[in-house]
Amino acid sequence: LISQCGTIRGTSNIFPFDKEKSVNIIKWKFNELYSSSSRAYRTVAWGKLYHNSLLSAYRFPEGKINEDEDTVFKVSYEAKEIAITNEKLYYYYMSPTSILRNTKKKVNFDFVDIFEERIKYLEIKNEHDLINITKKELCLRLMLNFIECEKKKGSLDDKRMLLNLFAGYWAQVSFSNIARRETLALFLFRVFPYGFSFLERKLNIIRRNKIKREKA
Repeated sequence: LISQCGTIRGTSNIFPFDKEKSVNIIKWKFNELYSSSSRAYRTVAWGKLYHNSLLSAYRFPEGKINEDEDTVFKVSYEAKEIAITNEKLYYYYMSPTSILRNTKKKVNFDFVDIFEERIKYLEIKNEHDLINITKKELCLRLMLNFIECEKKKGSLDDKRMLLNLFAGYWAQVSFSNIARRETLALFLFRVFPYGFSFLERKLNIIRRNKIKREKA
């Protein structure tokens, strides 16, 4: 069994939760959860409780960023049941010196190796539908990295690499069981990568300003 709760992110050392609050829990099978477009489950190590028996067969790969995504995915696949609550019971401290908050312009391509390892694992399990979803997820990650690379004025070589990888995996995805919204976003990015990235950045600015106005 794996249990996952909602998360609050912040830079304070104060734990901002009501410890007496009751929570609603929904139980899932991994295949159902991974196939869902709700993104209710995250293949990261934090924010979860694991039964000890699930962790004995796997180790986190060393020397990679996002290394938990490889191991947690395999552990989650092996779990008989995953219990999820949206209640925010986990505090994610955002260190200003963390690797993921580093403002370097260079793209780290470790995530591609992690997704390719995930595909190999699913091939052994003959999980063809999950392989297709994984390739779609990799396309989304490549798209988001390209948008971030554009935002930070990253190198042209990185952008070319991201677009080449995207084109290769895009050609392998069957969109028959992919959500329409994701299909449309990926299609527009495939045809107009720079225009789509510009539009997405502008929309994010509008969203952030709207949130600020609502909080004011």
